[in-house]
Amino acid sequence: AAFAAILFQVAADAMRVREQAALRAPLSSTTEPLSDACEEATGVAEVDGALAPTPRTIGRGRELGVCAASGLLMALWSPLSALSMKRLTPYAASVAFTLAVLLTMPPLCALLAAHPLVGRACRLREYASLGLWQHTYGWLGGAVWAVGTISNLVSGDQLGLALSYAIGQAAPMVATLWGVLYYREFAGVGVRTLCLVACCMVTYAFAIALVAMSKHG
Repeated sequence: AAFAAILFQVAADAMRVREQAALRAPLSSTTEPLSDACEEATGVAEVDGALAPTPRTIGRGRELGVCAASGLLMALWSPLSALSMKRLTPYAASVAFTLAVLLTMPPLCALLAAHPLVGRACRLREYASLGLWQHTYGWLGGAVWAVGTISNLVSGDQLGLALSYAIGQAAPMVATLWGVLYYREFAGVGVRTLCLVACCMVTYAFAIALVAMSKHG
């Protein structure tokens, strides 16, 4: 059921991109040919009157490779957490996880900023130049993530890490609701695409329910 939910989600997002691109095409068809030719010739694009590097994109094969590698790394969370909990308490495991993130993220962020998978390259100084209010959103998100991680580890000590991790994966459902209701990512799409989003939510909820029921089976 969870795999079906992922398929529904991928299909819905692909249809959203195609439909929204089709809606934008008539509006930009009269102004884009000249700028596209200049962009192709020079490798730069005009953004708000200024020249910026052309946003990078990766092929479908690399996209699938990145998704597969990310899924594999995410799948290692539960067994590695279970292994660490043989010697550490949930709180100690959380501290170790936080320290690992603190040590590994700066070089990884610098690498992805200079060589992004999608979008234009940037520098970390651009991030540092943002205002305090913009940084606050990031800090708040990190605090919420930290509380969720500790709660997941503590519940895993009681329920079992596999079950607590599966229930914790309800996060994509919340993210989907944010995208649909607040950010309006699916604005203007057809009924078929919205049906795929609904199927994604239903099958994901069904998968979580099955995992929770298996604990009592």
